[in-house]
Amino acid sequence: DRPLLGHWDRIPQPVKPNISHFVLGLPTSHPETIELISGEVDLLQAVGITRDEFAYAKEFGSPAICSLLQEQGVYPVTDPSRVSVTLVG
Repeated sequence: DRPLLGHWDRIPQPVKPNISHFVLGLPTSHPETIELISGEVDLLQAVGITRDEFAYAKEFGSPAICSLLQEQGVYPVTDPSRVSVTLVG
């Protein structure tokens, strides 16, 4: 058995030409949690990141790369053709 995926997990999944991984962040256009008859469900936002952004996330954490992507107008859309955002830190 594998553990469930959760917020801030990083998944290797190349999407040509520039996306190497996906990061699971907080949703921006819907609630983070919804209530079902069976209980609460956390919603995740999957966003493609480049190889350099993945390295940044490994060093500074997934919340840090998601914040940078938001600040630079990339999050929550995945554009496989985009180049890496400006990495600061």
